[in-house]
Amino acid sequence: MFEININYPRSEVERGTLFQKVIHDKIDWKNINVSTPVLVLKLEHYSSLGIMRSLGRLGVPVYGVDKNKYNASASSKYCRKNYTLDIEYADEEGKVNFLINISKEINTKPVLITTSDETALFAARNNLVLKEHFIFPEVSFNLIKKLCSKKDMFNLARKYNLPVPKSYFPESLSQLKYISEIAAYPLMIKGIDGAKLEKNTGKKMMIVNNPIQLIKYYKQIEKENASNIMIQEYIPDTNDHMWIFNGYFDSDSDCLAAFTGRKLRQNPVYTGMTSLGICQWNEILIGISKYFLKSIGYKGAVDIDFVYDVRDGRYKILDVNPRIGASFRLFVGTNGLDTVRAQYLDLTGQPVLADKPENGRKWLVEDKDLLSSYYYIRDRAMRISDWIKSFNGVKEMGYFAKDDTIPSLYIGAFHIKKSFNKMINNIINNFSAPFNNSKEMKIKVNSFSMPDNIISEEFRQRKNVKDYYDQNKNWQGEIYKTSIDPHAAGVRRRKEYILQMIDKNFNFNNTCVRAIDIGCGPGAYMLELSLRGCSVFGIDLSTEMLRSCRKNLSKIKKNENLLCADAGYLPFNNKKFDIVICVGVLQYVISLEKAILELQRITNENGLVVVCIENMLSLSNIGYFILNKLKPNFKPKTGGLGNISSKTGIISRWFLNNVDVPHIYKLYKPAAIEKIMNEHGLNRISTITYGFPFKFLRRFKVIPEKFLFKLEEKLEFILTKNKIPVLSGMGEYYIGLFTKNEISMSQDIIYW
Repeated sequence: MFEININYPRSEVERGTLFQKVIHDKIDWKNINVSTPVLVLKLEHYSSLGIMRSLGRLGVPVYGVDKNKYNASASSKYCRKNYTLDIEYADEEGKVNFLINISKEINTKPVLITTSDETALFAARNNLVLKEHFIFPEVSFNLIKKLCSKKDMFNLARKYNLPVPKSYFPESLSQLKYISEIAAYPLMIKGIDGAKLEKNTGKKMMIVNNPIQLIKYYKQIEKENASNIMIQEYIPDTNDHMWIFNGYFDSDSDCLAAFTGRKLRQNPVYTGMTSLGICQWNEILIGISKYFLKSIGYKGAVDIDFVYDVRDGRYKILDVNPRIGASFRLFVGTNGLDTVRAQYLDLTGQPVLADKPENGRKWLVEDKDLLSSYYYIRDRAMRISDWIKSFNGVKEMGYFAKDDTIPSLYIGAFHIKKSFNKMINNIINNFSAPFNNSKEMKIKVNSFSMPDNIISEEFRQRKNVKDYYDQNKNWQGEIYKTSIDPHAAGVRRRKEYILQMIDKNFNFNNTCVRAIDIGCGPGAYMLELSLRGCSVFGIDLSTEMLRSCRKNLSKIKKNENLLCADAGYLPFNNKKFDIVICVGVLQYVISLEKAILELQRITNENGLVVVCIENMLSLSNIGYFILNKLKPNFKPKTGGLGNISSKTGIISRWFLNNVDVPHIYKLYKPAAIEKIMNEHGLNRISTITYGFPFKFLRRFKVIPEKFLFKLEEKLEFILTKNKIPVLSGMGEYYIGLFTKNEISMSQDIIYW
């Protein structure tokens, strides 16, 4: 896996102490000089409205330029005047002359504030002419261009040895197919120039879960965007996943204002801009940002997106926006300082005094967050009760303000009009559909990004299993250590059985043994295989499990490779591993055959595969099995998930009704598992079943627990050692050890 060695002065950077100017006196906002007006270039959305309000409340005269004469920002009482100009399509010379005329009309030299990448590039490109009429940070055009390009920004961050997500920049379909083989899923498709991709497809980014989707979507957009496509690894989602840095840097590239916070919800969901955020101080991000921007000589306001990667515990740079950030009003100090006010004070020659961030402050965009909340709740990523609680601490909104109500009414009227027009168009389209003789339907590129992934069975099941284990503290290590629960003791015995079977059937004297633990949990098997000299990978859906695993491995100074991935889409080449462990995972997969195919695919010739499943025919589950046979028409509530034939196994109703996060859990027939494994070139070497609990006696609690526990262990010892026919195969759990035979290339799996 790609890694970057960090060579910057890490201790100082992570403390956030580099290049820090601190003056502890509070700013007296009533006595600052507000005579210099401000011109906001492009009244794009709530960002420009926030600028109007932030400066207008101080008494600063604020003007705007936008292609639309009427918009939410222009309707603010703090907007003195909105000048109409199509900034995107007007010719360069015409735009420059238009702005110069505004400066002459205002009869002074105003501060120029850009709100988009395009306007930031425009100002930098025409710096020599505009600086005679406007005040703004003088940053080189080449630097702004590099920061606006995700490819150039990626290379720039690597140049200064900063952590970034693994990224690819395909220039042809053949390169894309190669990437589809070697990359870890899910992946994000982005535009190197995000605005260009959004213009052509309606989306700035999309998430794909497998090679088929990746190639399909690339083909749909490559015609106009072939040289503008970026493929980036998707960092696994955690509670502290998405972070933002907002700051302002003076003419010496010293940071005068710095804030950090988290994205709680995004629009579009999972990939987009902040719809609900919280201000939260993070010295590591402060230090990284100051170091990076000082090193490249950046000047002015900046907005940087970071992602926290639980796999290695590092913050990685996603985007650098060389301008005022759209969510800048999330970040306000206790004395009222934000990045816009810091920029205004500095550019007008007034001191910028340090302000303590208001930790816990929340900010939301009403319309965006309402739409996003629907999808988060629909995908079971958030409960309604959590949604209601999430509004605690909201101090400001994107559009509504008590002292400036017209913009919120304007945006409400805008959405009503948009919905009405959509309804009318649907009526017209439905009416004309019978008269449409066209055989081919035109495909809208912007309709393929998220919905088909989100509503899939696999997506819902993965999300529920992730949430279940994220919340289950016992499985994050306790069950392998000191827990006295009978099930925990069984889990520890399972580990002993599996390691004994591997040691008996594998020669660890060979060099470069590669192993993988799918569903690695807290790393119990990874630790043992590392001690045997293996190079070990660990995969889990639960980010909290990966966090616990990384912590446990770090205690013995082991730095193994951890990935957040699904058993149905393993992000590895064919025949990569000599030992593949898949313990307690097949119970959760939607497609058993797909998962077994993946196990076979990544296993080297003559390699070992270990699986462990819950035995449907065990003494503990036989009653449940008979009940299902007697009631063939009875189907447990699965929400449409996980159809499974009783010839292979059954679904456990307990996991659908008695756990905090209901999810599909399957019990299998060992013979059915062995048959599917054999059909795909995995031959059985050794098997055992273990776990013979007297659940019936436990319910009555008549026999002492300690005595019952010892009796169960004794029975398990007798049956596993003596191999008593029938009884030996009726343990609660089945462990199977398989080896991969030589099979023809026609039987092998082509990953993409």
